[in-house]
Amino acid sequence: MSATTLSAPYTADQRIQALQIANDVRCRRAALKRDIKAGRRSMIGLLADPPDHIATMRLIDLLIALPRTGRTRASAILTGSMIPPAKTVGALTRRQRSVLIAALSVTR
Repeated sequence: MSATTLSAPYTADQRIQALQIANDVRCRRAALKRDIKAGRRSMIGLLADPPDHIATMRLIDLLIALPRTGRTRASAILTGSMIPPAKTVGALTRRQRSVLIAALSVTR
């Protein structure tokens, strides 16, 4: 069977819409990271009540947005909280969320 005889799983309009949504999420995340870096947004507030567009964002990427925090310090915070670095914000359990908030309260 050739590739031309297979039907595409998505229409062109669906692909364009998915790309627009993905671009919007990327732009909102970038703006959020800039706000965190500048001190306009609180990491603790974000973790306590995360907006929808960061639900699939990896925690390590969010922590790196903190001032004076690189990959090493972010990894240390997550390791100390017993949270895997690949964990997403939306996948945090209530316990993990409270432990991470407590760890960030102490380090800041």
